[in-house]
Amino acid sequence: MSEATGMSMDRFYEVIEHAGYIPMTGSERVQDPARLAHALATGGAGVVVVECVGDSAATVIHDMIAAEPGLLVGAGAVASSETLKDVAHAGAGFVVLPSYDEALCHECIESGMPCIPTTVDEGGIFKADRMGLKVTGIVTANDRDAISVIDTFADAFTGHRFMPVGRVDETNVETFLADPAVIACCSQDWVTRPEFVEGGEYEGIGRLAAEANALVRRSRR
Repeated sequence: MSEATGMSMDRFYEVIEHAGYIPMTGSERVQDPARLAHALATGGAGVVVVECVGDSAATVIHDMIAAEPGLLVGAGAVASSETLKDVAHAGAGFVVLPSYDEALCHECIESGMPCIPTTVDEGGIFKADRMGLKVTGIVTANDRDAISVIDTFADAFTGHRFMPVGRVDETNVETFLADPAVIACCSQDWVTRPEFVEGGEYEGIGRLAAEANALVRRSRR
């Protein structure tokens, strides 16, 4: 279980599936973590990913959780044991790895930190699945190609599910979520678009979070 959330992997998967869409932002863009957290929570977002860019990620994660304790804040682009320890200490509830890293996945499992490795090949999915990690991230260039890749992998790995990471917005989120192999989607192209986060457009972020939440609920009725 995660020390920060007391959450098992199975419960974590339930939470992100319920969320459906997970906004993501680079830590270096966040000017006011508390206001960002408030905007997301007000709009109905329950989960967010803060990418570890530079040295600010742990502080941003800590401050967002302090402002909105009910918001599940994860760390993205976690590529080293040192970063994993830093974000865990800051209270991150889960991590997204930029690739399948066996040693890092093992460290996550041993420490009880829910994790989603991102991979582009069957070998990484096979190894993650063997370790008990039943969800992997898939970087998306466009929805048509991504769905094709996801369905091919889903046929090969029964019970394994996927999280498209990348170009997901109001034009394709319902297409992704209609696929039973997709557990949730994650991107910074929509709710937490860079210009909104950098510019402190918190009202706009809250509005987009509400729109995203409505689309997710509609697609999963």
